Amino acid sequence: MNLKDVSKWNARVALVYAVGVWTLLGATIYTHMESQARKKDDAEHTEVAGEQVSAIERGICVLLGISVEDTQKDVDYIVRKILNLRLFEDENGRAWSKSVMDRELEVLCVSQFTLQCILKGNKPDFHSAMPAELAQPFYNSILEHMRNAYRPELIKGEARL
Repeated sequence: MNLKDVSKWNARVALVYAVGVWTLLGATIYTHMESQARKKDDAEHTEVAGEQVSAIERGICVLLGISVEDTQKDVDYIVRKILNLRLFEDENGRAWSKSVMDRELEVLCVSQFTLQCILKGNKPDFHSAMPAELAQPFYNSILEHMRNAYRPELIKGEARL
C-alpha cells in the first residue's frame, strides 16, 4: 500500500466518521424529541447564572460554535441546514424524512464557543472561536436569518452571549 492509497483510505474513514457523528446527533435529537413529546411538562431551556434565558416546548436545541473563519456566506448555509435537515419521522414512521420546518417545531439556538476548542496537550485552546464582541452580531444575524426563513415565533435564542 503506497502513500496515495493511505490518504484515500484516511479520507474514507473521515467521511464515515463524519456521517456516523451526524447520524448519532440525529438519533440523539430524535430520541430527545420523542421523550419531550411524552413529557409535555419538561421544556428545553437555557440558563445563565441560574436564570432562565430562553425555552422551547417541542423542537431542537442547536449548540452553535462560531469560528473566527465564519463569514456571512456561512450564515445562509447554517440556517438552511438547521431548518431543512431531515431528522424526524413522517406520519408513516419512515425515519429521516421530516425537517423542523415540515413538523413546525421550535428551534432553540445556543451560542457555544467551547465547540471551537482545540486541545494542545492537556489544555484547551479557544483561539479558533470568534471573540464575543464579533460573535454577538454574527449570532444575532443567524437568528434573524432563521426568523426570516421560518416562523419568527418558533425561533428562540439568547439575548446576550
